[in-house]
Amino acid sequence: MLTAQLISPSSSINVTQNKFFNFSAKVTCSGGECGYLNATLDPVGWWDSNWIYRMAINITEMNNTNLTGFQVNLSVNTSGPIAAGRMNGDCSDIRFVDNASNVLPFYLDTGCNTTSTKVWVRLNLSANSSSIIYIYYGNPSASSSANGTATFEFFDDFNSASVDTSKWFVGGGMTQSGGVVSGVNSGTDYLFGKTRININTLTYIRMRDKSTSSSARPGVLNNTGNPFSVIGFGWQDYQDGYRYTDTYDSAVNQVQHNLFNTSWFALETIWTANNVTFIVNGSVLGVHTAQVPVSTRILYGQVDGNAEYDLFILANILQLLQLTYQALKR
Repeated sequence: MLTAQLISPSSSINVTQNKFFNFSAKVTCSGGECGYLNATLDPVGWWDSNWIYRMAINITEMNNTNLTGFQVNLSVNTSGPIAAGRMNGDCSDIRFVDNASNVLPFYLDTGCNTTSTKVWVRLNLSANSSSIIYIYYGNPSASSSANGTATFEFFDDFNSASVDTSKWFVGGGMTQSGGVVSGVNSGTDYLFGKTRININTLTYIRMRDKSTSSSARPGVLNNTGNPFSVIGFGWQDYQDGYRYTDTYDSAVNQVQHNLFNTSWFALETIWTANNVTFIVNGSVLGVHTAQVPVSTRILYGQVDGNAEYDLFILANILQLLQLTYQALKR
């Protein structure tokens, strides 16, 4: 019988991937043939041996709030592991797992094989504490498990054969095909959501106008219509060729911005108690502090008018988080 006792190191150490290190062990042999001793280095709590690599992400909640079912937006370098042959070229082997080996819902938002792939992960966090989650990869036979519906409060990528009427009321001639939903006439062609939007929510819409001389009005409203005159907030790509932002509670607060075109735009709004932040393609366009809807308003998502839409997401917002990353190999 072989018995091994670790002498050094005397406590856990971090070892850089693919680097040599030394350890010492006392080995005793009693009775019969001594045979061989094999030493296996196995990171603690490895979720599944079919995945060769993982990256640890340390997330610290810094807002003194317990968070349940919140979405964290991560920027992940997937081009490096793909170039090294460690990750599938379509990111289909990515999995997110917490420290208790629970698989976490996630959604792969922007393109795989980039240095800053945008991924959303749904998780729970305790106030003022740190939690570790892991990105696992390195399984060539894995298929994608990304799931927007499981990740967000509301999700529609319009990839079904027709408009999902469990999610939307349909007005006018809105049609859905090829991963987009589209209309022609603002005010009559629209989808109006069936999921209530609460304060402290991020709304994420991707849209493409069909023309700069027609109108399209996505937003978060009390009822269908124009953000200029309906309680809520939203965007107006107006027939004068300008993009406007609106907030409305008892009166309108509208700001004219730069000209828009018929390219795809990612439009985000973040609604909090004191303001609505408007974001275009990742950059803040403006912040409205006047006529911000109060928290008790009954608001729902809307897409409208002479445009195409390929994504509509509602997410709980996370603020004051600290993230650190560390790559590991099994």
